Amino acid sequence: MPSPVNATDSPRTGSSSQNEPSTNLPSGVPWVNQHDKTGLVVSPGDADGLRRALLALLTDRPRRAALGHYTRQRVDREFTLRRMAKLTGGLYREVLAERAANT
Repeated sequence: MPSPVNATDSPRTGSSSQNEPSTNLPSGVPWVNQHDKTGLVVSPGDADGLRRALLALLTDRPRRAALGHYTRQRVDREFTLRRMAKLTGGLYREVLAERAANT
């Protein structure tokens, strides 16, 4: 599950809010961790923002529960084995078709 607070901008950790140009698939932290739905997103380098986000989560039990509830629903809806296999298979077919068209 996504971290409740995320403060990264490293491409290796997938924080790009851009879609992959060849696939139009969403990628990165903003897609996985939706601010105030599945967690809290803090700008890179914003130590005070991170402090406020952590304090908010530590002191607001109903908010934590709501974030967890929404996240569980989203995981159950969007990250099932069947759906992930279907999306992965579609991506492979798209890449192979694009490669065949370019050779």
